[in-house]
Amino acid sequence: MLTIIDFLKEYYSLILILILVVVIIVNLIVILIKSIKKPREENNKKLTITQDSYIIVKRAIQDYYIYLLDSKGNKLLESENTSSVLVCKQILSKIKSSILDNNYNIFEDINGKYRLIYMFNNQIVAISDSRESVDELITFKDYILKINDLASFSAELVEENTLIEFSSDLGINKKISKSNWKIESNEDTYQIHLYDSDKNLLLKSFNIVNKKEAKRLIDYFIKQISKQSFVISVNPDGSSYYVLRGTIKETLSIGPTLKTVDECKTMIENIIINS
Repeated sequence: MLTIIDFLKEYYSLILILILVVVIIVNLIVILIKSIKKPREENNKKLTITQDSYIIVKRAIQDYYIYLLDSKGNKLLESENTSSVLVCKQILSKIKSSILDNNYNIFEDINGKYRLIYMFNNQIVAISDSRESVDELITFKDYILKINDLASFSAELVEENTLIEFSSDLGINKKISKSNWKIESNEDTYQIHLYDSDKNLLLKSFNIVNKKEAKRLIDYFIKQISKQSFVISVNPDGSSYYVLRGTIKETLSIGPTLKTVDECKTMIENIIINS
């Protein structure tokens, strides 16, 4: 009968190999867990802001943004999407200039919340957080102006997983009808609006300089919606809003802030169906 000692002697090499394999597997698992947790831990550390700052944030592959944060870490605005850290640095001076010159439009989303759309040479360079009323937004604008003057620039890249590429099985809407699209005028500017069959407003553009351009943009919006060119921006509290993008990822429209990502996806699908 084979004793334990005899067994150990006979299979000593095999046992050592098995132990080594187990140790390697355990170490690999530990490394994998750390690699998953590490970005979140590093992000929290990097986002501990003690002064007014401009920071560069990578939110997805080839999606880089500039955030303006106050000393409490509150995000006041974000830049348009850019393709690299270098482009972020190049656009920073334009953002500062547009804030200093009060070069902005006021955008009201479909739920009646307001944002500042900062412009430089007639192009969007940054979009503010939303506010409940125009009066609150103007106060917020003055606060951004003050913070802009004091803010330092942090060259350290922050990574966030806060941008979700929208995808759906709906496919392309082949029964395109422009009857749900309307051009609305407001003093000397225009907007294009998309409604559902019950006349509920689903989507609206930023201000457009003339009616001819508004008509052209309807076709452009339909094209981008049919391609499902949406991303979902997720806030720290889990709320989210959609962004409709153009062919070079420029922002065409921003949706209302909703409680969950699923609500946001449902709204996007409704837009696709009715476009």
